[in-house]
Amino acid sequence: MNTKIITSLATILVVGAAAVGGTYAWFTSSPVSSNSNTFTSGTLIAGLSDGGSSDAFDLGTVTNFAPGDETNTATIVIKNNGTLNLGWFGYFNLSGVTKDMDKAIYIKDAQMEFLNPTTGTWETTDHFIANGTGSGTYGAYYTTLAASDPMGVISMRTWNNDNAMGAGNGVQIGALKPGYSYKLTVKLAMADAADNTYQGGEMTVNYVVKATQLKAGALNYLGSLDAKIVDTASNLLTWMEAQIVKQI
Repeated sequence: MNTKIITSLATILVVGAAAVGGTYAWFTSSPVSSNSNTFTSGTLIAGLSDGGSSDAFDLGTVTNFAPGDETNTATIVIKNNGTLNLGWFGYFNLSGVTKDMDKAIYIKDAQMEFLNPTTGTWETTDHFIANGTGSGTYGAYYTTLAASDPMGVISMRTWNNDNAMGAGNGVQIGALKPGYSYKLTVKLAMADAADNTYQGGEMTVNYVVKATQLKAGALNYLGSLDAKIVDTASNLLTWMEAQIVKQI
């Protein structure tokens, strides 16, 4: 008796399931838009060169350096080779410093140029350092910087201990549209006032550039990766955006 009841219930359930399956057949439609939207990410590529075919920062022969000696003039070109606007940070990186050579080596001459894709300019050329002190229209600040140095010139130590642009000690900043460039021309020298305590000293100098998107989060993130760049880099965003507006 029990067995028959169980069998009957099973039969009823199967029939019920079949009835449901046969009763409900919904009309459906699956349209597809005629337009396809392809998302292509932009590129962020900051090029760094000396104006030639390499990325060298070539100051020439700097061995047997003595007070009064000068390097060759080295040129750095920071160019936006991508498709997105970028903000950049640049600084002289010193390593292997012995006998306080960064106090004896100074910036003899420095000039900034702002180039558009057709080699024209989008900002006035600024020859901001000449003979180790401030020069040009905006030279007053750099004259003050030289005056604060024990040797009366803008030594690499004085330069790297000053936060003029708010981005970190010794850090320069800029912003570039695709195809636009920033050109920095620099000459270094050993101060005439450097005495015998600097004999046999050494120092390696190169120039480092870090670039990212013009977004507050991106700028702050870059700052978190590099101790030279302050972690409040997003505070500079308004200034960088103003630089972009000039690039027409």
